[in-house]
Amino acid sequence: MPSIPDLWPVVPSVGVFGLLGWLIIHIMRQSRDDRKDYATAIAAVREQNAKELKDLTERHDQQIQDLRNEVASLRTEVGELRLKLEAERQARWQAEDAAARYRRQIGDRADGT
Repeated sequence: MPSIPDLWPVVPSVGVFGLLGWLIIHIMRQSRDDRKDYATAIAAVREQNAKELKDLTERHDQQIQDLRNEVASLRTEVGELRLKLEAERQARWQAEDAAARYRRQIGDRADGT
């Protein structure tokens, strides 16, 4: 076993190693805290992104629903216009048929007199 006088040269080196050990532990703690802060920041960003995505999705869904409602009303309107157009065609055909019938009647009378 070494005597105390033999350990004196080792004490300064233990102090340096002790300081080095303390420095490593201190740096590791700071790095852990930095990682913890970084993880907290990432979680906050993810939460914010999730909220924005939800808002965008809700707005998009509402816009799609509005468009579907508008398309449905326009389809109804087009259907009504087609019915009106068909009714006008029928009325025009009947008027043309009546006009042709009257022309024939007038032409027959004109030829008969």
